[in-house]
Amino acid sequence: MKILGIALIVGSVLVSGVLLWLLGVYRQDGQLADGLLIGGGLFLFGLIVLPQLGFGIYLLRSDRQKKDGL
Repeated sequence: MKILGIALIVGSVLVSGVLLWLLGVYRQDGQLADGLLIGGGLFLFGLIVLPQLGFGIYLLRSDRQKKDGL
């Protein structure tokens, strides 16, 4: 469980980096307005990155609690 939790956390960081890069590319090409950049970024971050990050943290904490005997 610990390795899966770490993998999810690292994956969420990588995914957020890729999302930010893609939004920046579309913004530089002029295909994305400012409002859509902010709204779309928040939507994608909340839909993809936060659940993955949260579940990874949950797995790490639950693994640590099992080892501590709580």
